[in-house]
Amino acid sequence: MTPAGGLIRGTEYDWATRGMFEFDVLLTHIGDEYEHGVTMFLSMPERIDVVSWGDGWSCEDTIGGIDCYHPELVVPDEAWPVLHFKAYPEAHIRDTIDVYATTADFEFAHEGVNYFNDTSL
Repeated sequence: MTPAGGLIRGTEYDWATRGMFEFDVLLTHIGDEYEHGVTMFLSMPERIDVVSWGDGWSCEDTIGGIDCYHPELVVPDEAWPVLHFKAYPEAHIRDTIDVYATTADFEFAHEGVNYFNDTSL
């Protein structure tokens, strides 16, 4: 996960905001064989509305976050296209944002950040 806009790097939290923010997810195949497609789950706090887009990606809201799938074949060390997210937090939030990704042949890989949306002014 890579911050793309609206995020402040903090000491207590990996990501802090005062409203809308953007980030990207780039998934790279680290196995030894070709892989047909990847499934990714973005776990987000309920009080954040999220818009997602990316070349060839299909995403849908689900309980606890967003499920995304990309069907393309990739070779070892190749990445699927970048998946972009724009998030609109609705309240004061202290939580985590987590990405879980897998192909048919591997367990879920995980990356997460501690997140804080500051509504005080």
